[in-house]
Amino acid sequence: MFIETDKKYVVSIWWGYCSGAALFVRNDKNEFSIVAASSEERFNREKNSTAFPSKCLDWFKNKFGVELAKIEAVVYIGNDVGVDYILLEKHLWSIVDYIKENKVYYYPKLILEQSLDQADHFTFFEDKLNLNQFPGENYWKDKFPCGPEDYVKADLNEIIEDGILKYFETDRQNLNIQRFDHHSSHAFYAYYTKRNKVRKELVFTLDGWGDGRNATASLLLINDNGSVIKEEIFSSNKSIIARVYRYITLYLGMKPSDHEFKVMGLAPYGKSKYGERCLSIFKSALWFEDGDFQVNPDIKDSYYWFKEKLEGERFDNVAYGLQKWLEEVVIEWVKFITNKTGVYDISFSGGVAMNVKAMGELSKLSEINSLHVPPSSGDESHIFGAAYSYLYQNNVSIKNLNQFNIPYFGISNDISQESLILSNKKNEFKKNNIEIFENPTPELVAKQLINGKSISVCRGAAEFGARALGSRSILIDPTLNTLKEKLNLSIKNRDFWMPFAPMVLDKFVNEYIEDPKNLATKFMSIAFPTSQLGYDSLFNAVHPADKTCRIQVLERNDNEFIYDVINSFSKHTGRGGLLNTSFNVHGAPIVNTVEDALEIFLNTELDALLLGNYFLIKN
Repeated sequence: MFIETDKKYVVSIWWGYCSGAALFVRNDKNEFSIVAASSEERFNREKNSTAFPSKCLDWFKNKFGVELAKIEAVVYIGNDVGVDYILLEKHLWSIVDYIKENKVYYYPKLILEQSLDQADHFTFFEDKLNLNQFPGENYWKDKFPCGPEDYVKADLNEIIEDGILKYFETDRQNLNIQRFDHHSSHAFYAYYTKRNKVRKELVFTLDGWGDGRNATASLLLINDNGSVIKEEIFSSNKSIIARVYRYITLYLGMKPSDHEFKVMGLAPYGKSKYGERCLSIFKSALWFEDGDFQVNPDIKDSYYWFKEKLEGERFDNVAYGLQKWLEEVVIEWVKFITNKTGVYDISFSGGVAMNVKAMGELSKLSEINSLHVPPSSGDESHIFGAAYSYLYQNNVSIKNLNQFNIPYFGISNDISQESLILSNKKNEFKKNNIEIFENPTPELVAKQLINGKSISVCRGAAEFGARALGSRSILIDPTLNTLKEKLNLSIKNRDFWMPFAPMVLDKFVNEYIEDPKNLATKFMSIAFPTSQLGYDSLFNAVHPADKTCRIQVLERNDNEFIYDVINSFSKHTGRGGLLNTSFNVHGAPIVNTVEDALEIFLNTELDALLLGNYFLIKN
């Protein structure tokens, strides 16, 4: 068994949009390590699933022997939102559903000021209610015997605790459950995952909403003994930036809380000459002045007000104005706080930190010495933030925390399982003329890349988050246009304007991007301008409109095999990077298991699959 009896677990849970769980362990020396972490979507195969993370917790039980007696605490991040957050399963909604929500509920309530309440919201979307989800139909019906009338009175945090107790089949006397603040969680996630901390740092958080606010700035200091002191110096509930970005995504015909990255990718195609009017509309909605965000008092909602003002504007110019506005407001805010405090080493978290273009613009500021943006910093990251909040509360020294590297914390299939599954599919492989190599060399894989093949990867522990980082990736030579188009049309089904991203060996980074402060990350979390050499070497993994890339820097100790594949590729081509995109089909979660990987490999035009210790090639 993985765990010894003198070790204790801290189980961290997020039940909300893109639910998940993380497992931390404390040993007898009071040292904490991350054992495992994943999102529920990886197991139930529903993108951004809002389901209670029971399948993640089952994995902890089965793989690591987590049982009640070994749990020191279960920690979670709640929210001051309604229970519809869970029951209506918005991760399954279509764009049409979101438009209907605005038409039948928000427009009458906010614009016409009709006396609708949350019960009406449930009534309008009764067909979306799922009372069969965990903890089960009996629980929900006992909890809400009157239906919508009761839903509006519900305390989401109470329901989350009920779910935790029911999963572990115990009561509050036998399980230490603790809830932590939404924005503190974002802040601690950013801070504790930064590798090279200095004595005093600033952490910014910015998102749509969480526990009464949507923007914070905090000072974090390290004492001589390694303990951390956090002082929140700014808090606001007036920043509507993320909410507006969400609903402009809908206005442009894309899915809110999911396709914001598409709007960000579209923005560089807009032109300042034509996008200035759009920018002026957004600027009139919210700006930063006198030490806080200022909101136009005429704005009653985040959709119809803008829809009316933007009528007749081209989609690319709307995206341009929206993105430029976000960048300018964020920069004004950060400059104000850094100049006020005299602290120029910063981290950034919350949903807005997923905007790699805005993070790239921040990185250029003269007011910034260092910028850390952790991987997947939306609400899915609360599985880390809750645990770090718990460690902070218990005054655990940062000296007793293992350093956070590439987040390979997900499920990993053992060799015997891979062998058994491949054996069972022998006839199918023979029928499809698939050749299998056991224990392939990096040179063999690199040769396929050089020959213009697309290589899918399901090897080792899966990455946490929305961005594949070499464990559940698709890799191709970034200079082959036909291969990029094949990848786009037959496998990924991405929108034509969306850029891919590069994975680059550490020794090539300074040649390929403009990064004078050495801020390039391992997480694809900041976009950087490319040099001419970088563009020529990676051009299908670079944004064609502005020649930036959200680079992943790979060191050999991060992923030795993939590093050696790219190194071998570079010896033959002179180029030290590959196009790296997530191993999934459009609209589906990244693959998790051997079965997931084989299903996509066998049913798409992927050329090869690196599956653990096996390499499958379609001839």
